[in-house]
Amino acid sequence: MRDTVVIQGTGGVSVAGIQIAVAAGADVIAFSTSEEKLELLRKLDAKHAINYKNNPNSSREVLDLTGGRGADQVLDVVGASTIAELLRALRHDGLVSAIGFMSASEKHDLIPELIFSAKTIRGLMYGSLGMLQDPSAFVETHKIKPIIAEVFEWNDAKLAYRAMLAQEFVGKIVVKVE
Repeated sequence: MRDTVVIQGTGGVSVAGIQIAVAAGADVIAFSTSEEKLELLRKLDAKHAINYKNNPNSSREVLDLTGGRGADQVLDVVGASTIAELLRALRHDGLVSAIGFMSASEKHDLIPELIFSAKTIRGLMYGSLGMLQDPSAFVETHKIKPIIAEVFEWNDAKLAYRAMLAQEFVGKIVVKVE
């Protein structure tokens, strides 16, 4: 049985996550906030795409798509505002890898869900060369190319920052430093 991975968002981390999960043989369920973005994620071979902004019960849809089992893994790039819903989409003994924190802090009592379903939330952080070597080899072997949404000159770094805040892109925002 193939793993099912839920990945939310359309930024560089999310798009790379989709590419890597697909290359590893997983079925990807992509979450985003607009039909236009979801269509682009389908082109990256996401098997299913859910507009979680219009569907506050997106975990139910994940459960339906997985025959009631839930996703094996979730890549969380948003944080507090979506974590409870993502946990409901996860199978018993599943894993949430939290790498982002874009939302305002909200308090959720996650302990019962984590304990009674043996679910795990793991924080991800990249920093050392050693942490990057294995993923880099995988990306190279599978010929995964980054999706570049837009390239800005250094003098336009403020525009790049505004583009990131607007969240209207799919892929990476690049600022050229010369």
